[in-house]
Amino acid sequence: MDKAILFLTVAFVLLFFSACANLRQGNKNRLPQPEKVIFECQGEIYFSDDTHIRAMGSGASRNESAASRMANLDANANLAKAVEDYLNKIAAYQDNRRMKEGSPEIEWDGESFSREELNRSLSNVSTPCSQTLFANEMYTSISIVEIPIEQILKD
Repeated sequence: MDKAILFLTVAFVLLFFSACANLRQGNKNRLPQPEKVIFECQGEIYFSDDTHIRAMGSGASRNESAASRMANLDANANLAKAVEDYLNKIAAYQDNRRMKEGSPEIEWDGESFSREELNRSLSNVSTPCSQTLFANEMYTSISIVEIPIEQILKD
């Protein structure tokens, strides 16, 4: 009799765990899995280098054109900031060099480049990659913009 109770208990426990495992597996199959969004506009070729300053922007919306517009605005704002940082680094380097040479007229102005100068610098912006994907009922867009460093230094 004790063996029968032990056998039934073990059988019940095994049956219970088996049912739980099947229930969990069944839920995985029924729940919607989010789609994986893979953009082609990625990788080192879209990083800034010795010849170009690049920036990326992204946007998400239920409207495709709104997502694309947001990505372009974000990318251009990020590019403007990257160019401003680049120009300020050049100015700081030049000021540092003049200080080492002993020039008495050194005044560092953190806002040395006006917004007008920056807008003039950003007149030759191109978009080497832009992509919009639809997943999970949303449009997700990214945009990569770039400007040649030569163009920035020329203006």
